[in-house]
Amino acid sequence: MSKFCYRALDTYIISEVELPELSPVKESDAFGRKPIRLRLGELPDELENATLKSSIHQTNGDSEHLVVLPGKVKMLTKHGDTIIIDPSSSSTEETGEEKQWRVFALGSGLTSIAYQRGLLAMHASTVRLPGSNCATAILGHTAAGKSTLCAALVERGAELLNDDLTPILLENGVFSSLPVSRAIKLHIDSLVAIGKSTVNLMPVRSSVKKYLFYPQNICSKPLPIGRFIIIGQARSCREEGKKTLEGAAAFAHISNCVHRRRAASAMGLRGRIFAQCMQIARSVPIETFYYKYDLDRLLQLAESVIADQCETQ
Repeated sequence: MSKFCYRALDTYIISEVELPELSPVKESDAFGRKPIRLRLGELPDELENATLKSSIHQTNGDSEHLVVLPGKVKMLTKHGDTIIIDPSSSSTEETGEEKQWRVFALGSGLTSIAYQRGLLAMHASTVRLPGSNCATAILGHTAAGKSTLCAALVERGAELLNDDLTPILLENGVFSSLPVSRAIKLHIDSLVAIGKSTVNLMPVRSSVKKYLFYPQNICSKPLPIGRFIIIGQARSCREEGKKTLEGAAAFAHISNCVHRRRAASAMGLRGRIFAQCMQIARSVPIETFYYKYDLDRLLQLAESVIADQCETQ
């Protein structure tokens, strides 16, 4: 069976299936720690020796994690180096790169692997701004506009590290973003807003009107995170605008943006993640930007972020 090799996290992935969202590398040029292997295979409905079972998650501490979504996907991650997808569990008729489980493997699967490797996974897109030696992480819940702001920054000279999922390594008191993505998943209106067309762009999957946008500017090395920007939709005019967070407010916002928090809890990692989020809140600048959903406001924020970076140089 053909094998594909990609850069991801602090290592590389050897996969039985093609993963167009990731940056390909030659296995002979691969780097980092033990590789992650992604393969297809039949999985049981129950995890042997599970220490926790719920309707979706079954875990054996943080070493094994079985996810069962009936009619959608069945996935096992283990020991921080293996992802197994059971394609027979999917009731969809999608084939090839459009399979729903491929997207799931690159989201929930890599998140679970990150936790098993001692990393923190944030619901964030990450870029390197022009002239900066640090990463800027853009956090927020689903549909907050993370990918759109990320793409707008990339179009203004920033380099892409991650889209939607940002694995973070804490080492020697420094939080570093580990690069994963080479593509940004965007809706049609976001593509139009940054002046792009869907022509020749690959759909993420047939049931979702999102497309893979491949920017030219890619950062392939880990970078320390110098700034967190948390974005979201304002419920009133009073909530609109930028604000710097400190203390308990900074911790609350950061912890709310942890990726797949239920999965992390099922793996028994609440204490570790609490401590990691507390360290971030104490050591890295955190800002919020709330806006009435308007793509023009996101584009204005992109200009503001670039301007702020220019002022600090």
